[in-house]
Amino acid sequence: GIRNYQRKVSNFDNHNRKTTLSQQLSQQQETPTYKVEILVFQWPSTKNMTSIPKPRQSTEYYTVALIGSSGGGTATLGHTNSIELLTTIHSELLRIHQIDEEFPVCLGLSHAIFVSLCDGGGFDSIGEEGWKPDEDDGISDVKKDRGPPAALFTVGFSLIEPSQCGDTDGQFRVDQMAIGPLSQINALVQKLDDALASTIQSQKNTPIQNSLHNSSIRAIISLSSKPSLHHSSLSAASQSSLPVAGSGGTSLGILASQYDLKIIGNSGGSVASTTLTKARGWARGLAVEWGMEYDANYDSGANSFMTVRENGVERSDGMSALPSLKSILEAALPSFLSVCVALRFLSLWFAEDASEEGESCSNIFLQNQQSVRVLEYALRHIALGTTCCVLCATSRCRNDGASKSNEDQCTLLLAATVAGVITSASASLSAHVTSCGGGSALAGLLAGACIPPVMSKISEFCIRYHVTATMTNILLGGGVGMAVGLFMHFSGAAYGLGITTGVLRCLMRWKRLNFSRSENIPSSIDIFLSTLHHLQEYWWKIAKYPNQSRFCISSSIISPTMISTQFLPVPIGIGFLYGCLFVYGSKIGFYHSIFLPLILLEMDSSKDASLFGAMDQCTLVMVCAGICAGNLAVPPPSNRGGAGHHSLSWKALKTNILCGDFVEAAYPYMEKSKVVNVSAYIAAGLSCEILIQRRVLGSAYLPLPLVIWMSNDRVGICVASGIAFGVCFVATVFSNIQSVVFTT
Repeated sequence: GIRNYQRKVSNFDNHNRKTTLSQQLSQQQETPTYKVEILVFQWPSTKNMTSIPKPRQSTEYYTVALIGSSGGGTATLGHTNSIELLTTIHSELLRIHQIDEEFPVCLGLSHAIFVSLCDGGGFDSIGEEGWKPDEDDGISDVKKDRGPPAALFTVGFSLIEPSQCGDTDGQFRVDQMAIGPLSQINALVQKLDDALASTIQSQKNTPIQNSLHNSSIRAIISLSSKPSLHHSSLSAASQSSLPVAGSGGTSLGILASQYDLKIIGNSGGSVASTTLTKARGWARGLAVEWGMEYDANYDSGANSFMTVRENGVERSDGMSALPSLKSILEAALPSFLSVCVALRFLSLWFAEDASEEGESCSNIFLQNQQSVRVLEYALRHIALGTTCCVLCATSRCRNDGASKSNEDQCTLLLAATVAGVITSASASLSAHVTSCGGGSALAGLLAGACIPPVMSKISEFCIRYHVTATMTNILLGGGVGMAVGLFMHFSGAAYGLGITTGVLRCLMRWKRLNFSRSENIPSSIDIFLSTLHHLQEYWWKIAKYPNQSRFCISSSIISPTMISTQFLPVPIGIGFLYGCLFVYGSKIGFYHSIFLPLILLEMDSSKDASLFGAMDQCTLVMVCAGICAGNLAVPPPSNRGGAGHHSLSWKALKTNILCGDFVEAAYPYMEKSKVVNVSAYIAAGLSCEILIQRRVLGSAYLPLPLVIWMSNDRVGICVASGIAFGVCFVATVFSNIQSVVFTT
């Protein structure tokens, strides 16, 4: 009986339950109807285990507790579907088993406290007044309601009595326990966290009522958690020396530094990642930590009885929120980096071949030259726009209850691909208008956002007028894509967005804007480009005045000669200001909302990397690497052995140097020490001053040697990176030595 699936559908009577937070809110204001999906995981009883080989009596079942939220950056795929996220993590944890036995010893998630915003947005832009929990247990007067609407999803807590822990009737369920203002939701989170802490401290929880052995929480998964809200459970986990896996660099850094918790697995940043990728990494890390084995091909569903129950009310908007265009653009980061590296390789390879052949070019070289140009055009102008179009169309397509079939998904991909190619080709016409080229990503995003609603209308039309299935598929898969692509072309939207990307790139790099006048350019765009060109020329004349030129660096070492002819002069100190803004902005949520989208748009349809990407590499990646290296050289004082400091610093150092990510690991140390904090701003400012004066291009999220190789100024990127790393390393070592001396 272990491979039999039981599917039960039961009607849940809201009026017969005890009052929860969402019902308290309904007495004060009209509550929108919503549907709660409860995923039930029925563990087999003893009588159903007769055909299963009995495990050794010493085998103990492990469970995992999850805390956190959907995060602040929203630069991940699938962050708006809380039920799918928790279910995926649970399913991957079930694939952990003993090395010599197939019987699983990990029972997945026994408890979970997860909060997500109803509009699918991120938490970075929410101030303290928006998330700080209300007093009076979160159900106080309406005037105290603060923060945007949020939903609370739980596992292992009774839906009737939230204060009770482990009352799940032997089933794994994902419950939407409450929905309301974020301040009230966080107040309820604290109550649940206290109950979770008691469970961890007792280690006698038996969430699986019918299991043959007792189970205990042996690890914590933290997903962009707020440590102040989960202080009770984190303190209990620290006392029990539980390992921690998860995402959200800022929160993981605080967990390791303040609670001395060991960070394992692929824990760290989650930009442009998916739920499955993260869950597999965490499961693998926990398996290694427990001395077990994780098998991605292990059929975890065979050992469970899983079904979906619905309580008969409609879904709220918060549970089906669509990701924003900014979030989708950031999720396309892997494509941008791959195209950037490929274009850099083609440009260097083509230049080397040209220098070897000299003036006597053979026919073979001419053929290679033509093929390289075709490949370069496809990568620069077609690939990224089409990728953004497909990603946007699939991400913003509502499933409306039952998941769409593979055929529907294929039809959507067909339409998005056709529209993306046409839109990208149309946007490429703007590449020769300005001196900085154009871009196709914005046009692709807009085209992708238009495809789902158009397909929905055409599908309804075909159903109403009894159009055959073949003709319906032709209209949806080919006709919709062609119609959207042609609309983007003839309306001038793709052309205008391409020019907008080129102008934005000129402004970011302080490059002189030169554009060719043409009859094809609309009058409004021509007026805008002319005005911007005259303003730049006016600044050029002012900066060249004898009494003003001293404020701009003219040294050939810091600012090469070619810079003075192609780029605008940059006043001294602007680069330092950029560096400080990067460090400060990354702490308050500017990175995912402003910096990363600008970096991607600067890289769009450009042969080179990004100036802002080089700033990202130096001000965040290398600064964090220097701080973590200083902590490894001279460990900071700790009352709990320092295992958390060492694991966090070592993991962050490797990740920053080899992957260009996990920069949030340095934030706890910056908050603790003023010396480290000030050194980070100084290091970022000095490195950015060199980058902007020399117009050094680069990118984060790549290994440091690859960043140096693909940069247009390898000397400049090495010097800037060395300054950022060295200043923070020395300051961190000095601060730790000072702390140790004062402590002793």
